[in-house]
Amino acid sequence: MAAATSATTSPIVALLGPTLVRSDGTKVDTAEAMAGKDSVGIYFSAHWCPPCKMFTPLLSKWYKEHAEGSNAEIVFASSDRDEATFKSYLGEMAWNLAVPFNDSIKAKLSSEYGVSGIPTLVTVDAKTGELISKKARDGVMGNPGAWPFRPRTTEDIVAKSTVTKDGATRPLTEVISADGLDYLMFYFSASWCKPCGAFTPKLADWYGKHQAAAKEGQKTEIVFVSADKSSGEFDAYRAKMPWAALDFDHRQEAADLNDKFDVEGIPTLVLVNAKTLEVVHTDARPLVLEAPDAFPWAPTPIALAPLLLSRINTMKTVLLFTDKAEASTDKAEAGLLAAAEKYFADGEVQFGVMNAENPMTGRIRGFLHYTGDSDSAESCRCILLDIPNGVKYEIGDTLSGLSADGAIVKGVDGVFASTVSPVPLS
Repeated sequence: MAAATSATTSPIVALLGPTLVRSDGTKVDTAEAMAGKDSVGIYFSAHWCPPCKMFTPLLSKWYKEHAEGSNAEIVFASSDRDEATFKSYLGEMAWNLAVPFNDSIKAKLSSEYGVSGIPTLVTVDAKTGELISKKARDGVMGNPGAWPFRPRTTEDIVAKSTVTKDGATRPLTEVISADGLDYLMFYFSASWCKPCGAFTPKLADWYGKHQAAAKEGQKTEIVFVSADKSSGEFDAYRAKMPWAALDFDHRQEAADLNDKFDVEGIPTLVLVNAKTLEVVHTDARPLVLEAPDAFPWAPTPIALAPLLLSRINTMKTVLLFTDKAEASTDKAEAGLLAAAEKYFADGEVQFGVMNAENPMTGRIRGFLHYTGDSDSAESCRCILLDIPNGVKYEIGDTLSGLSADGAIVKGVDGVFASTVSPVPLS
């Protein structure tokens, strides 16, 4: 997603800020630096980081040999601890261009691209500001001539993949069309992974029940995408699975599927619409475990607990805490539903109930420092939690108040109208 722009600000300037700097402190107009460029690499790094110090010379070498031919620029986004070190480190970089030290733009860029570790190299379109790749570091090291490392489409990966099930090997496209599939689930797993070993039998149990009772429009196949280290390990592990498997020699397709779906760990279960190949859920594993009968887990105004928790770190979330209430919470929950139905279509905020049956309620109470609440007839809280921005908004803290007609809708309206003040998360 590119940053929002005004009528007079180009997307790349909106993304990087109006001014960049060089190691000697010279300011550079961003629009001029990006003029005529096709792509930009944003390099998240720091001098104190040993892997960064190993990669930076490689990236400088790439810049000298390929940047001009690729019509590309690179911009350093620093995590250095002081400006002197920042300037010194920038001076070692062949491009010598950076977001100003300690500028808020760097934090926004890190949030925009979900940067959780360094070094990270992200490539974006210099004209539109749109993301191209979050894994350009791997590209520089493995295939430097492929800058800006535009990911393969899911359609292309699927078209070149073959899968085996019950001893029969077929193109994946044939499996989708001939078997009339509605959904595909890509199961990223490996025999050496202990959590995978625990989850695979549970997935197999779900698969058997689903295949036996699938409703119209829910015909599904799972495709195992292996991270095993040898074909022998792959064959032994695949034998425990009743579904299809991407053939082991399709290592490039396996790697590209991992990249396409941003798989950061295993086991991961990605649910895809088989007709459009669009992602439905980036990790359906908790849904299989906690809401097995709700397939395909379509979004609802009041989110399923595992869906709510999987997105709580990345989107605004309205939470109604009913676990301590010693009186009926029906009216408060009806008020939450009314608010959810009003805002559901926007896709910017999710809604959930933190009741006594939800195993995460206590943990979230602890995170918000609400563990001191006691059981009582009036014990009930409603907040809008905005973890990406580090704040929360208190909508109400009594059951009677939250049960009043329209109270929760008014509270959420107030947050978006900026009439409810944010409270920093501590």
